[in-house]
Amino acid sequence: MQLGVRAGALNSVRRLPAIALAFVMVASIGVVPVQAAATAVVGTSALNWAHLANAFGDRAQPITDLGLTKAMIPLGLNARGSVEMVVSLEGNSLAAEQQSRIDNGRAALDAAGQKAFVASLRQSQAAVKAGLLSAGVQILHEYRIVFNGFDVMADRATLIRALSIPGVARLVPVQSASPSLDNSVPFILGGESYADLGADGTGMRIAIIDTGIDYTHADLGGSGNPADYAANDPTVIEPGTFPTAKVIGGTDLVGEWYDSNCPAVPPSPGTCSSIPVPDPDPLDVEGHGTHVAGIAAGIGTSKVAHGVAPGASLLIYKVFALGSTSSANVAAAIEMAVDPNGDGDTSDHVDVINMSLGSPYGRNTDLTAVASNAAAALGTVVVASAGNSGNHPYFAGSPAVASDAISVAAGNDPGVTVQLVAVAGSNGADGDKESLEGALTVPLAVTGTVSGPAVQLGAVGSPDARACSALPAGSLTGKIPLIERGVCTFRTKVLNAQNAGASAVVVYNQIPAADPIVMGGSGAGITIPGVMIGNLDGIAVSGAIGAGTTFTMDPANTLSIPNRLQGFTSRGPRFGDSALKPDITAPGGNIFSALAGSGDDGINLSGTSMASPHVAGAAALLRQLHPTWSVQEIKDVLMNTATDAERGGEVYPVALMGAGRVRVDVAADVSSVVVPGSATFGVRESDRTAVKTYSFNLEVRNKGTSTKTFSISDAFRTPTEDDGSLTLSHPASISVGPGRAKTFTLSLQIDFRLLPPSDFLEYDGFVTLTQTNGGDVLRVPFHVIPVARSAAGTTGNEDSHFTLRNRGLADSLVDIYQLGVRDPNEDLIHEGKGLPNDPDNWFDIRATGAHAFDVPGLGRILEFGIATWGLRSVANMMITEVWIDANGDGTPDYLVQVADLGLVLSGSFDPTGQMVSAVFELTSGNGFLEFLVANPQNTAVQTAPILLDDLNFLGATFGAPQIDPSNPTFRYMVDTNDLETGAQDTTGSATFNAIQPAVDANPNFLALPAGTSARIDVIGEGSLLVLYYNNVAGSGQSQIVQVGHGS
Repeated sequence: MQLGVRAGALNSVRRLPAIALAFVMVASIGVVPVQAAATAVVGTSALNWAHLANAFGDRAQPITDLGLTKAMIPLGLNARGSVEMVVSLEGNSLAAEQQSRIDNGRAALDAAGQKAFVASLRQSQAAVKAGLLSAGVQILHEYRIVFNGFDVMADRATLIRALSIPGVARLVPVQSASPSLDNSVPFILGGESYADLGADGTGMRIAIIDTGIDYTHADLGGSGNPADYAANDPTVIEPGTFPTAKVIGGTDLVGEWYDSNCPAVPPSPGTCSSIPVPDPDPLDVEGHGTHVAGIAAGIGTSKVAHGVAPGASLLIYKVFALGSTSSANVAAAIEMAVDPNGDGDTSDHVDVINMSLGSPYGRNTDLTAVASNAAAALGTVVVASAGNSGNHPYFAGSPAVASDAISVAAGNDPGVTVQLVAVAGSNGADGDKESLEGALTVPLAVTGTVSGPAVQLGAVGSPDARACSALPAGSLTGKIPLIERGVCTFRTKVLNAQNAGASAVVVYNQIPAADPIVMGGSGAGITIPGVMIGNLDGIAVSGAIGAGTTFTMDPANTLSIPNRLQGFTSRGPRFGDSALKPDITAPGGNIFSALAGSGDDGINLSGTSMASPHVAGAAALLRQLHPTWSVQEIKDVLMNTATDAERGGEVYPVALMGAGRVRVDVAADVSSVVVPGSATFGVRESDRTAVKTYSFNLEVRNKGTSTKTFSISDAFRTPTEDDGSLTLSHPASISVGPGRAKTFTLSLQIDFRLLPPSDFLEYDGFVTLTQTNGGDVLRVPFHVIPVARSAAGTTGNEDSHFTLRNRGLADSLVDIYQLGVRDPNEDLIHEGKGLPNDPDNWFDIRATGAHAFDVPGLGRILEFGIATWGLRSVANMMITEVWIDANGDGTPDYLVQVADLGLVLSGSFDPTGQMVSAVFELTSGNGFLEFLVANPQNTAVQTAPILLDDLNFLGATFGAPQIDPSNPTFRYMVDTNDLETGAQDTTGSATFNAIQPAVDANPNFLALPAGTSARIDVIGEGSLLVLYYNNVAGSGQSQIVQVGHGS
């Protein structure tokens, strides 16, 4: 969010929710080294804090434990005067109107009705448009088909005034989105020819929303002459160049210098611009869109194999240029794709949209997800990449998480190999280790075999192991160091090793159990090869390197790894409701497709960006084969007929691979489908009830000409999941007549007492329908997150103590704070008519509190506790801020923030899944990273710890009032911010004495096992905020207790 508040009354720092836009930090934390923090604050609480201090490590880890230098960092400020927003208007879009009619049993609008509705909507928008323009707002895009509103650019004050214009529902911040064959196409076609399949995409139209397209490339129907591309001005359409017989339409929505994250103020021509400058020519300058288009529908050249649907035509909507794009541009492109001629009649919508782009932690209410669902409702199959953020829960990105879109994970085809690193002479870790070559290092194919003594730079997890600092000259001459990933860039690590004389580098992934990834970034100055190995291999090798250990990397020593998932592919489920995503897997590793500007050549690229167009092409083939099948049926039959992706005998969870690897040949061969394509049970919590049953309805549709009878079976993904805690039930069989449909119920019974202890449990598997006497076999993945909850609380208290009791099925941690303020349950996100409800309880504050305690070796900890009204999947889409007024003058002096570590380190939302706390002095804008903060899934609790020494060091350095025995009491207020919508909740202010709190609890952090009780002693009087980490999520995880005299 925008962190521009530095002064003013403490109760006035509430900002307009819709303009909390960008959380911008620095790319490195080693900016201004400082001395050690000031001497520890004198004075402690009268209570015994030993228990809490010992347990503090369970909730927060000092930044220094990560090897991060304790260095001062600036509070990032978005300097741009103007910001981009979407103005959401009252009233239905065309898509919402059509869906409303269907839901209410009314006839959908025909072509004439659609045109009339859009014309009426344009007229009703006119007054708002006039008001915006007269206020000085720049209108970038207008929406009427998939959304009702405008994409605008203006300064914040103007946007605040725009909210008062009649017809404006709310302002929606835009998000940044990033661009997320010779073996792969036969792999997903099952080896069948197009003659065998009966379709090649002819007559189908695929829209590619991307960086544009090189329509001069031979694979895409062009001349194949590189000179034609070189002579083409990407800002204008030269006569006879575009459109072509293959690329039949499209446009450039942003221009050649556009980057939504451009820092130039004002935008600098010839450098970059955050303001789109559209032109009619979608020529691809960056290359990503050309590669994607070739995978989906390339016709092939002598050097590049054809795409999945070579007979299909292409429309190109260019939304990327120099870097990222905004969700508003993507939504505008979707709107164009469902009404290519712009007449308001969507009967000319494209058959398939491909979007190899996205942003992590996607929600079904994101702007691009809303637009995608609208496009699907209007008859277009929408396919999008799941994302490249990795194997962490809830990383799956938007727009792919849209309910009606097909989210695609990335796997391998038989042509994908890994480089093997031969380890010899070690103490028990000899053998070949799988690795991936870096994209920024010199390829082994160029250098040839590299071998040398292996060197361990430092113990696992230590700063030395990461090679982020310069190494002694000559210390690695002829050697190959083992380096741990993390903290600094890959380029820094490689250059540090190279400058010390290394002949190559072997990096290992520091994320527990994670596979290797391709090291990216600038390769400037790098002259040696480098590879990455996985976490488990790295730890094993690190502990086994001896005096005679060697690493050898022979470019011929490789291993084929078909059918595996790529380590970067983003894991679901969906943020918010834990719906199953991704939906399906397709090849996305080392895919050779068209290279822009080459005429007829190609290039290898990897990513879910490459997986998505495989499925887009597959959808085009199925639409050609089954022109009467609905969008949902096309999606679901692809899922029903997918096959397992696995690594050796290791199976992947459905939250990572979806229904499995796409098999177009099988999907084309069946004449039945199960709707929907997955059974999502979401998060299911116990309370005091040990056994609960849930149900999900599945509909079997027979698209054939004779009755089909299916036997129904189920199986968990792994034997360990079949532990008796979950039981599935369903009919043994089902018969469906030709052209008919029949529904059956899948029941799930959970015995929460039998669940194994775990911070995060997922149970998944498949329900399989097998046609009797041969025929169709259809699979439906199921997924549930069961949580055994505690039922901790207190019903009464005495003057000096109270008793906590846990009557639930599971243990819970309990955290007790002096109450700050209570905050009401509010409607923080005001959705326009026709838009889906966007839940906001997960960041809606219920209460705040504070406590302080001493930890040996760290000093005095000041920690804030925040309870929300509802469950959140993870905290990474929320920024929590505590504004501290140290001297009571009404002006905040310090800001404590809790946000995703990647957000802090990169300056943009590049999530790591880890939450970090930081403290800033507001007059200077400087501060410290403080702690890694626990980030449990599906909770309603947030903590914000800092070192009081660090706050006081900042105060002493920059002249701000300190919090110490001479000035122990301060005022504070809290706000929480939703990164996707920009909505914000802000509390009133409270006071707290950091040296001698007005009311203390002893202990104030404890474990409370199921069926037990604990006495809590109290000193002082007032109100306490009690947080129960494992109660039923929402308001049940917090309680306010009045204690002390007369309570």
